Amino acid sequence: MENCTDVIFIGMQPSKAQFRKNCAIDRFSMWMEKLGINCVSFQNAITDVDLPQKVTSADFQMLYRCVQGYNKVVALGALSSQILKTMGIPHFRMPHPSPRNRLLNDKAYEEMMLIELRSYIDGEPSDSGSWSSYEAASTFDKYLKGNGSSQRQAMSWRAIR
Repeated sequence: MENCTDVIFIGMQPSKAQFRKNCAIDRFSMWMEKLGINCVSFQNAITDVDLPQKVTSADFQMLYRCVQGYNKVVALGALSSQILKTMGIPHFRMPHPSPRNRLLNDKAYEEMMLIELRSYIDGEPSDSGSWSSYEAASTFDKYLKGNGSSQRQAMSWRAIR
């Protein structure tokens, strides 16, 4: 397993909503627990809550500095993935952990994505194919086709639970 400093997770944008039960961070925390990851580095691609959710709202210079030195980059959601792809940063794409993400209603799909994430972190190709240079979650794309702060933060998930 990689050290927590070897992998950085890139989110979309801080939420304007107050923290509440069953939010995206709860699912993300559950994922990290299932994978046995006790701390992560995390950065949102768009740091201003008032900017529109689009690629051009990303702070490219800040994001580029944040991913330097990491062996693995994981995008949480399509927009984060598109931003990293635009920047030419190789990464693994996970679905956004939002409770409104209907793809994650399928628990088998969610488990499959966690297995692929574990394989990516461990450096092993998955059964669904090898990772491309810019986007790694090939299963995510197949599933979609088939079914229609300004600085890096290290967090200990056990501490916030």
